[in-house]
Amino acid sequence: MSIERIYTAHPTEGERFFLRLLLQHVKGAESFEDIRRSPVRILYPTFRQAASSMGLLEDDEEWVDCMTETAFTASLSQFMHLFATILLFCNPSSPVTLWDTLKKQLSEDFYYQLYGDERTTLGNRCTKMALIEINNILAQHKKKNH
Repeated sequence: MSIERIYTAHPTEGERFFLRLLLQHVKGAESFEDIRRSPVRILYPTFRQAASSMGLLEDDEEWVDCMTETAFTASLSQFMHLFATILLFCNPSSPVTLWDTLKKQLSEDFYYQLYGDERTTLGNRCTKMALIEINNILAQHKKKNH
C-alpha cells in the first residue's frame, strides 16, 4: 500500500503538520507509532518531537540572529513589529524560548523611556510592557502570544 496524496497542512496546525512532514520522510511505517519512532527505534510521544529528533525542523537561531542584528538599527516600533511578524508568519519552533532570549532587547527602550538609568529594579515591569505591546500587534492580526 502506498499513499498517493497527502493534503497540505500549515505549520500552525501543530501535530497535523508534523504528521504530514513525517509521512514524507518515514519509509515503511505501518502505524502511527512507527511514524513517531526514530531510526534508532526511540518512540517519541508527539509527531513534533519525532520530527525534531530526525532533524526535520529548523531551530530559532536565524530569528535570534535577525533580531539581534536589527536591534542596532531599528526603532522600538520596528523592532516590535519584526518580532510580531516572526511570530505570525515564520512559525518559530519555540516562541516562548525566542521571547526569553530576546525580552531584554525588546524591553530595553521601555527602561530608558520610563526610568532613565534607574532601571535595574524595574526590569520585570518593563518586560511586561514589551510583552503587552507585542500582544497588541499580534491582536491586530487576530493572534495571541501564549
